[in-house]
Amino acid sequence: MPKKIAPDSTIATVWPHLVHQRSYVAGVLNKVRLCNKEHGNAFVKIGVTGSGQKPCYRVFHLEADGSETIFGSYWDMHDTLENEHALNANWSIAAMSYEEVHALMIDKSPSDNVRPGLSGRDGGDSRRVLKPHLDVPCGPRPLAGSIAVRACATKPT
Repeated sequence: MPKKIAPDSTIATVWPHLVHQRSYVAGVLNKVRLCNKEHGNAFVKIGVTGSGQKPCYRVFHLEADGSETIFGSYWDMHDTLENEHALNANWSIAAMSYEEVHALMIDKSPSDNVRPGLSGRDGGDSRRVLKPHLDVPCGPRPLAGSIAVRACATKPT
């Protein structure tokens, strides 16, 4: 493990070193999503003063002229980072877009709970844990703890 990560590190490049990989990226994704929703674009840079196990991060968006406007800087546990700790020299020179962070989260998600053919809102295959569809049985539930339900007919209304 390097004492200090490279100045062009991103969340994707430090993934193997992150202490709580999925929860860290999920928290970052939430902040980046908020910025993207509010400003139409969003990017994240990580702090490069540590080993990459729990990097702080900065979320920003680009203005029409290409300049960066800071949305917020955060500790690894996603609490707001005070300005005195958010010096510009402490951030990576490389950034990841909202779309790249989202893609990383999907890529690193367990794929054994994906059912091919089901589509998410974006048209891609669903990457969430799927729950079976549970129909509400019609009529009263049988006594004595039985989970068997008698078939019943319903009238169209």
